Amino acid sequence: MQQLRLAIGTVALGVTLVATVAGPAHADAVKCKATITKAASQYVQARTKALVKCETAVVAGKLPLVTDCSNEMKTDTAIDKAKGKMEAAIEKACGGGDKDCGAGGDDDSLASIGWNVGVCPDIERLGCSMSIDDCHDVGECLECIESEAVDQAVKLYYDDLVLPSTTDKTRNKCPQTIGKASAAFLAAKAKALAKCWDAVNKGAISGPCPLPGDGKAVDAIKAAEAKLDALGATGKLDSMLAASDAYARLKRFDSAAKIARAATAKYPESTEAQFRLGSSLERAGTSAEAEAVFLKLLEERPNDAATQNYLGYMWADNGVELDKAKQLLERAVAREPRNPAYLDSLGWLYFRMGSLDTAEKNLREAERREPTDPTIVEHLGDLEMKQGDVEDAIRHWEKALELKSEEAQRVQEKLRRARPPVSKR
Repeated sequence: MQQLRLAIGTVALGVTLVATVAGPAHADAVKCKATITKAASQYVQARTKALVKCETAVVAGKLPLVTDCSNEMKTDTAIDKAKGKMEAAIEKACGGGDKDCGAGGDDDSLASIGWNVGVCPDIERLGCSMSIDDCHDVGECLECIESEAVDQAVKLYYDDLVLPSTTDKTRNKCPQTIGKASAAFLAAKAKALAKCWDAVNKGAISGPCPLPGDGKAVDAIKAAEAKLDALGATGKLDSMLAASDAYARLKRFDSAAKIARAATAKYPESTEAQFRLGSSLERAGTSAEAEAVFLKLLEERPNDAATQNYLGYMWADNGVELDKAKQLLERAVAREPRNPAYLDSLGWLYFRMGSLDTAEKNLREAERREPTDPTIVEHLGDLEMKQGDVEDAIRHWEKALELKSEEAQRVQEKLRRARPPVSKR
């Protein structure tokens, strides 16, 4: 749904790739491979810590609202330091006697460490497609994959959390808690997986990780989850909402719904808790129950544009209750005519109803106002394909992938069907 559009990259992807990309390492390369695993995990944790520190400062009003933490000076310095440590560790462990990857001809071979794959295995389409010619390139590949994945995750954790007034410490406590709790879970999971894969690499246990793993990774991940559960069990509304949001941002929608349900039971007057429950249920795949929650919420707040948009889009996307969805979405857009998400929802509704001209009007305006939203871009591609404009449809779908659509597999399938088959000679 539109309230949670950015995908979380597989943040532990680099750690996992180290161990799985091409089978087990030879005995003389075990140290090299173990170092790559550990260094990649430490880089994830360090980059996450630096970005979270910056984002927290933005929410608290210590840095300007317009701060781009990926380019903030102190954050850059910390990340560069972490990158240097990862590269130095790999060079030392894998670069032979001269500790210099690509020089001297005495590196651990790429085949011996499971990295004779030609190019960076960019499974998540993060833009990391450099060639792998020596152990230095392995580090570059991992740095690219982990950086893109961490940046996406941290952006998701803090997306829309900056409040209009960043001087109110009470109001800022909840978003700071959400971001920190989500990031702490991410770092703990990366660390646990790294330890598990290190044991696999050394031959101490059989893979994969976390299951069956070393018997510890699952427990460590559960311990990280327990901290979020403890936050949700405090009985305080802000803490419960923060824990639910953190789970949602980790795509743990069942857990998010469980905490939101407890919040609505304890604070039945809280429309925030009700909205989180509805959105988590929808994301967890229980649309009927989510629908009931949103309908109840609309009884209490009939003019709430966010609820109108969520339920209207949910109905439109599922191809049901289209007339009712039209009423809701038109009311939402009437209240917030410049909101690109609402314009997109209305455009998508008209697309599903077959009113392509009206759909195009709303989708074009949504893209004009938010050109980097992959869902809006994908919807435009769908519209253009329906109109017979295959070239522009392909262009928009490709752009949706570049913008890290959380439905990458679906978009790729559309592209596969739209592109002409390659002739075999």
